[in-house]
Amino acid sequence: MKSLAILIAAALGGTASAQVPMGDDAFAARLQGIRSEAAAAGKALAAAAAQAVAAAPAAARHGSLLTRVMVAMYDAPGTGELLVGWLRDEKNGAAIFNDSIPGVSAGSYDDGVPVVSIRTSAAEPFSYRYLAALIARETAALMLADFPDSAEKSYIQASRMAETYFELGGTRLGMDDIDGHKDAAVSASIRLWVENDPTGGVSVLKRRGQKSLLDMPASGRIEAAKAAWEQFKKYEKDWLWNHQGSLQ
Repeated sequence: MKSLAILIAAALGGTASAQVPMGDDAFAARLQGIRSEAAAAGKALAAAAAQAVAAAPAAARHGSLLTRVMVAMYDAPGTGELLVGWLRDEKNGAAIFNDSIPGVSAGSYDDGVPVVSIRTSAAEPFSYRYLAALIARETAALMLADFPDSAEKSYIQASRMAETYFELGGTRLGMDDIDGHKDAAVSASIRLWVENDPTGGVSVLKRRGQKSLLDMPASGRIEAAKAAWEQFKKYEKDWLWNHQGSLQ
């Protein structure tokens, strides 16, 4: 409206030589022309703003979405809280959008600081559950960096994803289409956990070609991993007891 007023003032004020009597029809036509010019100017400004937004990096457009997801994970007592507590609070790490990674998500260490990277496409459409599952997967992998590659390691990682998903209201019916995201790898990991306890999950993964810790030559590292696996199984029992109502 301010722009329209300026245009009217400029057009109707003019110079002294322009101050001549004007009929109603002429005035109406003049006013309509001014309104058309104002509308065109408004459209041009809106188009320029839209172009500026589109030109901005996708990561910048998404802003603090991952921060919001991590807050939601931390506020839901359980595995999500555990993962965020380690990544954000204990290690001063972060989850960021990064379209330079080859897959949908990845984990890495930057000067010893853990970083979870996620492609911006994973935020469209926005889903707390899907992004949280990705953060959980990569954070678990970073936490297990020293754990021997094994069926046990894969199962722990799958459990972290699945438990985080259910803590944020995920359901069994929604595993294959998480709020509009059809990610076969994520769905398969959640299903592995849903359908198998730790022992059964390791058996399934062994049939898929992964080795169990029990199949590996004894060493200090393997024995430490076995002890960690036993602690994990106790955690699983406690989690299931405390989250019976979450498994729908």
